[in-house]
Amino acid sequence: MQEILDRADVGRSTFYTHFHGKDELLVSGFENVRSLLKSAQAAAVVPPGKSYEKIIGFSLPMFEHAFECRGVNRALLGSSAEAVGRRQIHSTLAGVIAQEVRVAMQKRTRGDCPVSPELLTYFLVSTSRC
Repeated sequence: MQEILDRADVGRSTFYTHFHGKDELLVSGFENVRSLLKSAQAAAVVPPGKSYEKIIGFSLPMFEHAFECRGVNRALLGSSAEAVGRRQIHSTLAGVIAQEVRVAMQKRTRGDCPVSPELLTYFLVSTSRC
């Protein structure tokens, strides 16, 4: 904890005014990732006849961001914060993907797709785990 405080050049009381602990600080960082992915999703260009690609339109910017932050990602792996990071990634991806799945499924009749939007979203997010 002291290393974080020293690097941020803030006192302990200032840190705890804003966050309850390291995990909450980590979770707050995912708001930036969520915004990045939503922006990338909104800007995604879908080739004609491939509307399903809109569901994963955020992928390239997501991988570019992960590459840029690879040092942080490596530090999280195997740490006590890894589970928190994984839950946040899963939640972030589910939020972005769920919106696009709902839009795509609204364009179809129920008979065209017997799978619920929630189940499809869960499947897509769960299969993308490392």
